[in-house]
Amino acid sequence: MSFAESYVGKVRAKWGQDELLMPGVCALIFNTEGKLLLGYRKDHKAWCHMGGSPELGEDAETCLRREIEEEFGLTDIGEIEPIALVSEHKATYREYPGGDKFASWTILCVLRHIDASAIDAPEPDDEEHDKLAWFDMNDLPADEDLFVETRYSLQAWQRYQETKKFVLC
Repeated sequence: MSFAESYVGKVRAKWGQDELLMPGVCALIFNTEGKLLLGYRKDHKAWCHMGGSPELGEDAETCLRREIEEEFGLTDIGEIEPIALVSEHKATYREYPGGDKFASWTILCVLRHIDASAIDAPEPDDEEHDKLAWFDMNDLPADEDLFVETRYSLQAWQRYQETKKFVLC
């Protein structure tokens, strides 16, 4: 589906370029070796985790599964573990190259034990990414090369690992 056909695209067409606050869902996707899957965003020139906004009438799980399939080509994702709500404005606010302003309250989930052979030679299946790669958690791209929401999501993941409690940030 094109951006113009999506719910966000339709809202944007009526709202203009002013800031929108939208719900979202995203995931940190780990393979069986504990490596994290990231995509390099064309528009923001940064590495990011997977995420998106729901279509009208779509629940969070359906949205997450659709986004993962659209962006990374994965259909067998197993159990979805919600770990945080990322809502801090400086974490979710972004301005796109065309001038559209956007912020979100995003449910952060974790997917574990994804079969890396499904994406051994990662090729993006969508229009948002130039490339996909698996990263060791001790060898992630530099902070300045990570999408801002990805940095906050990794911090939330760390807090969740320490407390085993749902994180609000």
